[in-house]
Amino acid sequence: MISYVKVKRTITTGDNPGTKYLARIWREKMVESDEVCEQISLQSTASKADVKAVLQALIEVMKFNLLRGASIRLDGFGIFQPALSAEAQDTLEAVTPETIRKAYINFRPYAKFSKDMKGVQFEERDLQVKGIQFPTTNTQESGA
Repeated sequence: MISYVKVKRTITTGDNPGTKYLARIWREKMVESDEVCEQISLQSTASKADVKAVLQALIEVMKFNLLRGASIRLDGFGIFQPALSAEAQDTLEAVTPETIRKAYINFRPYAKFSKDMKGVQFEERDLQVKGIQFPTTNTQESGA
């Protein structure tokens, strides 16, 4: 389940400018690679150290291949591919490395993964809650 918050924005362009309200994602705490390794080790026969070593090797292999311009397909997950952003030029001869603004990585998820994301449920986060929160119970305290 993905959490969201309601935010107020002033829209200045488009057909219907003005003050608007929309949903924005509420990102949970970042899951660090150490925790990912722990989760994988609990679902496999590999130790956390073995998973960490494989993950580190995967990162190095992916960097090597992406930096040389190769795309990488991880079956069941998606495709990572290098891409460029460049300034348009009037002539073929004017296109040079200096006209390239930046290189970046695109991720294209597999259809099944995209389908899973389309079916995700959403829940609203209440940002108005202040102070320490205690779980509520349905039992009443007995009077003395």
